[in-house]
Amino acid sequence: MKRIAASVLLVLALTASATADLTNPCTLTLQETSASRFSVQLTLPVIQGRVLKARPLLPDVCVIEGNADVQGDGSKVVRTWAMTCDPNDLVGTTIGVQGLLGTSLDVQLTIETLDGRKYVAQLRPTQAYYVVPPSPTMRSLAVEVGGAAVRQVLRRLELALLLLLCAFSGVRLRARFVSAAAFAMALALGQWLKTENWIQVSSFLPATLTAAMGLAIALSILRGEASRSRAGRWLLAVLMALVGVLSGGDGLPVQMVLSRSEQQIALIFSALGTMAGLALVILCTGRLHAAVAIWGQNVLVRWRFWVAYLGGVAACAIGLYQGTAPLFAGSLTPTVPLVTLLAAIALGSWCGAPSRPERFVLPHVAGCTLVLGMVLGLRGVSLPQTTLVVYGSVALVGLLFVWPVRWPGWAALVLVAVSSLYHGSHAVGVLRESVALPVAQATEP
Repeated sequence: MKRIAASVLLVLALTASATADLTNPCTLTLQETSASRFSVQLTLPVIQGRVLKARPLLPDVCVIEGNADVQGDGSKVVRTWAMTCDPNDLVGTTIGVQGLLGTSLDVQLTIETLDGRKYVAQLRPTQAYYVVPPSPTMRSLAVEVGGAAVRQVLRRLELALLLLLCAFSGVRLRARFVSAAAFAMALALGQWLKTENWIQVSSFLPATLTAAMGLAIALSILRGEASRSRAGRWLLAVLMALVGVLSGGDGLPVQMVLSRSEQQIALIFSALGTMAGLALVILCTGRLHAAVAIWGQNVLVRWRFWVAYLGGVAACAIGLYQGTAPLFAGSLTPTVPLVTLLAAIALGSWCGAPSRPERFVLPHVAGCTLVLGMVLGLRGVSLPQTTLVVYGSVALVGLLFVWPVRWPGWAALVLVAVSSLYHGSHAVGVLRESVALPVAQATEP
C-alpha cells in the first residue's frame, strides 16, 4: 500500500512539474519605463519545489540599480531589477540568460523601448543570447519594404487577372491608374490600422472580393456592356480602395523591428512599392490589349471574348478556392493541390467553347461529380489510382487544346465526370493528410 501511495505521489509530482513548465514558461523582459530607465523582469518556473539558477546576461554599458525584487506564487518566481541604459547603446550588444545549459527550458526575450521598437526572440539552452540589431537605414528600408510590396502585388494572380479584364473591357488607362492609386493608399491605411491593432482581416477575404470583381467584369464583357461610364470608373476605384484596406490587414509585407516614425516611413514605401507593382501590371496588360488591337477589330473581338471567358472561369475558380478555404481549415491555408485548380480552369475553358452545345450540361455534371468525389473522400472511400487519374486528366485536357479534333458529346461527358470525381476525392484526401491528421495527432491524449 505504501508503494502504491508513493507511486501516486511521484506521478502527481511529475504532472505538477510538467504543468508548471507549460503554463509558466521562462521569460526575460526589458521594458523602457522612462527615458534611459528599464525594468528588467526574469520569470522562472518552480519545478518540484526548486527554482532554476539562472540570471540575465546584460550589456556592460547598462547599470543595475540595487537588488532584485523577488515575488512568487508557488508555480513561478519573478525577479525584477531597475536598470539605467541608453537604448541606442543596446545596438550590437548581447542580451541573454545564463544557467540554461543542461535543461530543456526556452526563454522568450522581449525588449520594448519608448520609441515603439519591440524585439522578440526565443532563447534556447544551446544559444541563450540575442544580439540587438541596428536600426534600418532609409535606403535599406526603401529597398526591403518597397521590394517586398512589389513582389506581393506581382504574386497576386487575382489582382493581375482583374486588371487584365479591365483593359479588355474598355476601362481607360487613366481610370485604371486612379484605381491603382486608390488601392495603394488604402493598403497603407489598412497596414497602419493593423499596426495599431484596430483591424484583423483574414487573407482569404480580399482575394475573394478581388476574384468576384473580376468575374463581374468578365460577365459584363460577355454581355457586351461597355465600361466607359463615369459611374463605372468611380465604382472601380471605390471597390479597389475597399480591397486595399482589407489587404492591408495583414500588416507590412516584411517583418522588421521599427520605431513609430520608421513605421510611418515604411507605410509610405509600401504604398509606393504597391503602386509600382500595379503600374507594371497595368502597362503590361495595356500593351497586350494594344498589340491585339493592331490586328484589326475582328481579332480584337475574338480575343476579348476568350479573355473574358477564360478570365471569368479563372476568377470563379480562385473565388471558390479562397472563399471555401476557411471552411476547411479556419485561418490556415489548406494544402489543396494546385493541379485541381488548374484542371477546373482547363475543363471549364474547353467545355465552354461556343461551338459546343454541351457547354450548358458539362459544367453542371462537373460540379455534381466534384461534390460526389469530396463526399466519398470524407467517408474514407479511396478511389483506385487517384493521383494518376488527376494528373492524367490535366495532361489530356492540355492535349485537347493543341489537338484540333472534335470529340463526341458522350466522350466529353465521360471525361468531365470521371476527372471531376477524382479531383474532388484527391483534394479531400490531401486536406485530411495536411490538416485533419496533424491536428488529431497533436491533440491525441
